[in-house]
Amino acid sequence: MFDFTEKDAARWEKRRAGGKWRFVLRSALLFTLSSAVIVLFLDLFSGSSLGDPIYYLLLLPFAGVLGSLGAWWREEGQYKNYMLDRHIEKILGSDH
Repeated sequence: MFDFTEKDAARWEKRRAGGKWRFVLRSALLFTLSSAVIVLFLDLFSGSSLGDPIYYLLLLPFAGVLGSLGAWWREEGQYKNYMLDRHIEKILGSDH
């Protein structure tokens, strides 16, 4: 993990303002489309089939949603920890 900064918090506040499901759907769509392009490229230019396309039509969106939910929970947890640390610093003062 990395240290969550004020810049990271501001960026996450903008993203989370759109809501969890918008974030998840956009991220999952980006993952699915980019992965599909890679799979198609490999399938067309490697000379061997990577399997049934229906498998990818089901697997990629599912993996995208799971990965996006994981990303949301990770970012939200880091953001909440950052905000809690800032709150504690205000209460205790900057010398602690």
